[in-house]
Order: sequence, then C-alpha cells, then structure tokens
Amino acid sequence: MDDAKTFVLGIFQTVRERFGNPLVSAFVVAWAIWNFRLLLVFLGSGDGGWKAKISYIDNYLFPKQLDWLIHGSLIPLGIALTWIYLLPPLLRRIAADHEKNLNRTRDAIFSATEVRTLSSEEALHLRSVMIKQRAEWQTEKAETVQSLENFAKRTEEQAQGP
Repeated sequence: MDDAKTFVLGIFQTVRERFGNPLVSAFVVAWAIWNFRLLLVFLGSGDGGWKAKISYIDNYLFPKQLDWLIHGSLIPLGIALTWIYLLPPLLRRIAADHEKNLNRTRDAIFSATEVRTLSSEEALHLRSVMIKQRAEWQTEKAETVQSLENFAKRTEEQAQGP
C-alpha cells in the first residue's frame, strides 16, 4: 500500500514540478485558450459519441496535418514565449511610466500647496545643520550651567563672609 501511495505521490510531485515551470504552464494555458473549440468538442456531451467527435475535429477543426502543428504547438508556444519574455519588460516599462506620472502628480500637488518633499541632499544638509545647532545649544547650555554654578559658589562664599 505504501509503494502505491509513494508512486502516486511521485507522479503528482512530477506534475506539480512540470506545471511550476513557467514555460510549461504558460504553454498549457495558451494551448487551452487557443484550442478551446477542441476542448469543447472533447469535453462536451454532444450527440454521436467519440467517433463523431474525432471525425468532426479531423474534418472541420483541423483538416490538414499542418493545422495540428500550427494550432497545436506553434501558436501556443509563440503565445507562451511572448507571455514569458516579451510581456515582463513591457509591464516593467508601463509600471515605471506609471510611477513617473505619479511622481509628477505629487510634485504638482506639492508645488500648488507650496509643500514639497526634500531631496536626499537637502535632507542631509538640513540634518547636518540641525546637528550643528544642537551641538552649539549643548555647548551654550553647559556654559550657562557652569556660569550658574560659579555664581552660586561666589554667592555662597560671600554669604559666609571673610
């Protein structure tokens, strides 16, 4: 029983791996879409049984052997290759253009409201100015504390008298 289960699971794993391949899965989808009439004839419950269905396919859908090659392999393969290799760069370009348009829209809104996003250089410069000002403030604070401590000492010494 375990051997049969292992065998069936192995078959399912192989099928899953094959359909996990982008070319195979794209080809199967393209083939099914392109040859939907053939699938309808095979899967449909029409009159005449299997012989009539096969005769219909041979006489009307694919009368020549070349039709089987073209419609069964070449066109779906071309669609699958287009889907895998030509469509992603096109979609990347569309996404990049879309982002550029969104950035232009944001810039237009910011300029209309007189608010804009700082560039990275401006943000770094502003951050360095703030750090410098904070350091100056810390120095000034330390000097003020020292001055107050000195004043407190002098006041205490004067209060104690000579």
